[in-house]
Amino acid sequence: MTALLEEGAADLDSRGFAEARDALAAEFTFDAGTDSIGVSARFLTENRDAALTLLRSALVDPRFDQDAIDRVREQVLSILRSNEKDPDTLASDAFDALAFGSHPYGSSGDGTLETITALTRDDILAAHKGALARDRIYVAAAGDITAEELGPLLDQLLGDLPATGTTLPPRAEYLLPPGRP
Repeated sequence: MTALLEEGAADLDSRGFAEARDALAAEFTFDAGTDSIGVSARFLTENRDAALTLLRSALVDPRFDQDAIDRVREQVLSILRSNEKDPDTLASDAFDALAFGSHPYGSSGDGTLETITALTRDDILAAHKGALARDRIYVAAAGDITAEELGPLLDQLLGDLPATGTTLPPRAEYLLPPGRP
């Protein structure tokens, strides 16, 4: 889902979104962690309003066009196939399964070949609605902006996101005993 946020939003397809972002000298980064979604934005002060409008469209009105879904799915599947042969990934996945069992921390947040292949556009829409919600937002800002300026901009940027997201998993219990094996 996060890999698709820059693949078109509102009336801009993937190419149009990239061209608009580049014309503003803006940089947006979207990242999915095990229990968080990270969004980072960098842009020039003189382009702030236009950059925030574009970012807002990615957060609130992503297109999730089928051709973009298919393209990104193949990229993710390629990474997963590579990870199946990577000793570091295999060791990390095995440790997580032992340490956290059936909790989401016990499996890869990247999904599996089967789950990624089975994802539908509706699944991605539901993930978007459930993960990008105001009840789980933390904001950090640096640069040419004051706190007084930032507040209204954040309201404009994030105000149309759902108030609450999906229920988060329970606290993870660490299952491995202390000490060395």
